[in-house]
Amino acid sequence: MTGGHPLSTERLEQLDGWGGAVHGAAYVFRPSTVPQLKEAIATAKGAGRKITLRGAARSYGDAALGRENIVIDLTRMNRILA
Repeated sequence: MTGGHPLSTERLEQLDGWGGAVHGAAYVFRPSTVPQLKEAIATAKGAGRKITLRGAARSYGDAALGRENIVIDLTRMNRILA
């Protein structure tokens, strides 16, 4: 692990690519508010990890897997509030 900021293993998940042929483990955050999104970004920065944004998880190959890094699943931020 790079950086000095520890990541919780509770967030470590196995993710699958759209076709189910590609897999990878990543630290997954599922924010539903802007403050939660900012917290996930700050955690990635503090841990020295790259960020992968994931929506419907229908990208070809492994683009939305973010192996061993931070994956921010944006499915809970699916509407405009203001």
